[in-house]
Amino acid sequence: MILAGRHTATGTLPMAQQGCHATILASLTMTQPPFQSVRYGHVLAAKLAPPTVNPNQVLRQSLVDKVCTSSTAKLVLMRASPGSGKSTLMAQCRQAFIEQGAATGWLNLDTSDNDPSRFLVCLTAALEARLERPVRPVQTPPPDGAPDSYPIANAALDVLDRLSSESRPYVLFLDEFDLIKDPAVLGLVRELVDQLPPSGRLVIGSRNTPDLPLSRWRARGQLLEIDVQHLRFTLDEATTFLVERRRLPLSTDDLGLLHQGTEGWVAGLWLAAVALEQQEHCSHFITRFSGSYDTVAEYLTESVLARQPPRVRQFLLHTSILKQLSVSLCQALVPDVDAASLLRDLERADLLLSSMTGEHRWYRYHSLFSGFLQSQLQKEAPQEVPRLHRLASAWYAAQQRPVPAIDHAIAAADFTSAIALMRAHAPPLVTQGRVRLLERWLGSLPPELLGQQPLLQAIQLWAVTYTSGPEGATALMRTYGLEHTEDPELLPYVLPLRPLLLAMMDRMDEALVVARECVTQLPTQSPFADAVLLSTAGSIFASMGDFSGARALLETARRRQGEKPASFQVMYAESTEGLIDVIEGRLGLARVRVRMAAMISRRGESAEDHGNAWAGALYAAALYEGNHLDAAERMMRAYEPVCRTLGGLADLMILVHVILARIAFQRGDVDRAFQLVTSLEYLGRQSRLPRVIATAKLERGRLLLYQGHADAARAELDVAEDDALWQRVARTRMIGNELEDLVIGRLRWDVTAGDAQAALPRLATAIADASAASRHLRAFKLRVLQAMALWRSGQRRSSHELLIPLLQQCHKEGFFRIIIDEGPVAGLLLNDFASAHAKGELCRVDASLADYARRLLDTFGLLSSEPAAGGKADAGPLQEPLTRKEIGVLSLVADGYSDTVMAEKLCVSINTVRSHLRNLYVKLNVHSRMQAVVTARRAGII
Repeated sequence: MILAGRHTATGTLPMAQQGCHATILASLTMTQPPFQSVRYGHVLAAKLAPPTVNPNQVLRQSLVDKVCTSSTAKLVLMRASPGSGKSTLMAQCRQAFIEQGAATGWLNLDTSDNDPSRFLVCLTAALEARLERPVRPVQTPPPDGAPDSYPIANAALDVLDRLSSESRPYVLFLDEFDLIKDPAVLGLVRELVDQLPPSGRLVIGSRNTPDLPLSRWRARGQLLEIDVQHLRFTLDEATTFLVERRRLPLSTDDLGLLHQGTEGWVAGLWLAAVALEQQEHCSHFITRFSGSYDTVAEYLTESVLARQPPRVRQFLLHTSILKQLSVSLCQALVPDVDAASLLRDLERADLLLSSMTGEHRWYRYHSLFSGFLQSQLQKEAPQEVPRLHRLASAWYAAQQRPVPAIDHAIAAADFTSAIALMRAHAPPLVTQGRVRLLERWLGSLPPELLGQQPLLQAIQLWAVTYTSGPEGATALMRTYGLEHTEDPELLPYVLPLRPLLLAMMDRMDEALVVARECVTQLPTQSPFADAVLLSTAGSIFASMGDFSGARALLETARRRQGEKPASFQVMYAESTEGLIDVIEGRLGLARVRVRMAAMISRRGESAEDHGNAWAGALYAAALYEGNHLDAAERMMRAYEPVCRTLGGLADLMILVHVILARIAFQRGDVDRAFQLVTSLEYLGRQSRLPRVIATAKLERGRLLLYQGHADAARAELDVAEDDALWQRVARTRMIGNELEDLVIGRLRWDVTAGDAQAALPRLATAIADASAASRHLRAFKLRVLQAMALWRSGQRRSSHELLIPLLQQCHKEGFFRIIIDEGPVAGLLLNDFASAHAKGELCRVDASLADYARRLLDTFGLLSSEPAAGGKADAGPLQEPLTRKEIGVLSLVADGYSDTVMAEKLCVSINTVRSHLRNLYVKLNVHSRMQAVVTARRAGII
C-alpha cells in the first residue's frame, strides 16, 4: 500500500493517518471522511451467496408452503440445532419466493457482523444486489478493510427507508443469526422488522433464540416459528432421501430403524447415508448407528474420514481452518493437489461441502463437519495449525483483504505479521467505526508486544472509548503514559482525545479547561487534526455558553481546512452553530443549519432526512418541534440502536429516547413510552452518566403527571434531586437539558397539579435569568408555564395577554411542541384562548395567529366548547351513571392509551372501545378525550 507520503515541511500526514482523526468527529457525530469508495468485486460474494439447491436434497414442500403462504408474518424464525436443515430449507424457500416473483436477498452472517457499520454495509450490498433501485447511488466498499465513506447513521436510515417504501414483494434471508450478539445490531434488526411493509419479509436462521422482541411479534401474529420438531424428517421424507436420492438398497425395516434411531435428525440421516454407501452389511451398521450427537464424531472418523484417499483426507483437514473456500485459497494451503477438481469431486459426492451461488465460486463445509475436522486436525497434527493459518494470512494479505489476514495471523500466533498488518490497516478501520474488531485484535496481542507499539496503543484508546467507555480509555491513556505525549506521530491522535473523553464523561468544566490548554499546543503536523481539535473545542465552548468563543474556534477551523474543507468539517460547524441558534430561540435558522449538516455527508443528495447520527438527531429534533412526527420518528428510530454504540454521548441518548417516548405517548402507545424512558435510564447507568439517569426520571415524572398520577410524578422528581448535578447543568447549555431540568420539572408540577399561584414568583425569576443569559428557548418554555399558572390561578385575562406575544414568537419561528408537550392544562388554556377570540374578547389576535392556535388545538384534540374557568368550575351532575366498563375505558383514556391498545388490554374489539367512548361523550356532555378526562376528574370519577 502506497501512502500519500509524510511531508513534514508542509504538515501533511499519510492518508491512513489523516483518516484516523475523523474518528474525533465520529465520536460526536458518527460520520467519516469522504474517502473514495473502491470496487468490492468478489469480496462480498461468499457473504451474499445462498447455498445452492442440490438435486439430492428432499424438497420440504409442506414447510416451504407454510413459509411462503403466511400472509401476516413479518419475521420467519427457523430455530434449531446444527444439522437440522435450516439453511437448506431457507434456500428452498428462497427459490419458491423467486418463482412467485419476489425479490430476495441473502446474507451469511459471521462474528465480525457484530459491528453495526459492517453489518449495514453487508446488508446494503445484499439489498443492492436484489432490488431494482439501489439503496444509495454510490458503490459500497468491502466490509473487511477498505476505507468507508458510508456513515452508520446514513446506512441505517437508507436501509430502513428503502425497505419501508418498497412496494414490490421481497424477502431478506439472514443465516447464522445466532452469531449476532451486539445490542446495536439486534436493535437495527428489530427496527427492520417493525418497519417492514406488507410486501416485505425477513427470514432468520439461528441455532438459538435471538434477543429480539419475539413475544410482541408473536402476539400480533407477525412471527412464524419453525423449530427442530418441524425440521425433523418424517419417515416418508427419510425414505425419499435414502432410497430415491442416495439410491441405497434398504428394506422397510432398515428404514424404520434408521429413522427411529436418528429421530429424523437431518444431519444424522445424511451422515448415515455417506457411511452406508461404503458398507457391505447395511443392516448391521444401522443396528449400531443411533444418529445421536454423541456418536456422530465416531462415525465421521470411522466411516467418512478414514475411508478417504490420503490426499483427500489431508485436503479436508488442512482446509478446515477456513470459513469459506475458494480454489486459489485452498491451493495456497495444500499446493500439491488439484484444488479445483478436488472441490468439484467433494461437491458431487455430497461430502458435507456446498457451493454458494454467485459469479465467483466459493464453497463452505457444513458447520458440524467443519468443527469435527478442526478438532481432528488439532488431535493429529497440532503443529500444522499455525502453519496453515500463516499461509491463509499471506493469501488474504495478497488479496488486499486485511481483516481475515489479521485474523489468521493472530490465530497462528504470528504477532509480528499481525502487528505489521495492523499498523498499515488499523487507522482506516477506526474511521469506519470498526472498534469492536480493533479491540478484539489489540486485546489478543501480548502486552509486552503492544507496549512496544505506541501507534497501536493510541488506536486502542479509540477502540476502548467506544466499547468500554471513556473511563476505561482514560485509565488506559494513563497506563500508557500518552496523556502528555509530545511525539509528533502520536500528538494528532491524543491531543483531541483529551478534552473529548472529559466531554463524553459529562465533565464539561474540566473539558473546557483542557480544551483551552490543548488549543495552545497547535499547530501539529496535521492541519486536518488541528481543525478537528478546534471544532471539538468549539463544541465544548458552546456547551459551556461561550458562544462567541465557540464561533471563533469554528471559524479558525474553517481557515485551517482551506477553501475546500472536508464535508464532515462543514457538518460539524453547522451542527454547533445550529445548536447555538436553537438555544437563542432562532428555530427557523437552526432548522436550516442542522438540515444542511444532516445532508452534508450525503455529498449533495437531495434527501432531507439523512445524515450522521448527531446532526441527524438535531434535525429530527427540529422536525419534532415543528410537529412533523412521522419524519422525526423515522429518523430517531434509526438512531436509537446506533446511539448505543457511541459509548457515552449523553445529549444524543436524551434526544433520541425522550423524543421517541413523547411521540409514542402522543399516539397512545403508553407502554412503549415508559419502556423508552426506562431504556434511557439503563443506558445512563451503563455509561455512568448521572445527567442521563436524572433526565430519565424527570421524563418519567412528566408522563406520570400527564396521566394524573401527581404523587408518583413528584416522587420521581424527588429521586432526581441532586444539587451538585443540577448546579453543574445550570452552568452549561446542553441541548438535552435546556428545557428539562429539576427547576422546570418542579415548576411544571406546581403549575399542573400543585399551587400554581405560589409558582408565579419563581417563574418570573427563572424567566429573567434565562433572558439575561440569552437562553431564549428556555425563556419560551418558562413563559408557557407562566401562562398556564396564571390561567390555573384564575387570572384568565392576564394569561391571555401573556399568551398573545408568546404565540406570535412561537408562530414566527415554527414552534409547536414547546407548547403541546405541556399537556392537558396547556390544551385547556389554548381552548379557552380560542373561545375568547371567537367571542371577540381579544383584539390583538390577527387571522394568522388564530389559525396557528387552531392548529395547536387540533393536536390536542380539543373543540372550543370547554368552560372558560381556569380549572375551578365544578362539574354538573351526570346525565346517566357510568358503567364499570365505561369507567375502565375512561381510566385507560386518562393514562393516554390509544383505542387499539385499549382494545388489546381489555380483550375486546376496537369497535367495542369506540362504542364505550361514544357513550362516555354523551353521558359526560363532552366532545373529546381530553374533555372527558378533565370532566371525570372534576366529578371524582377517576
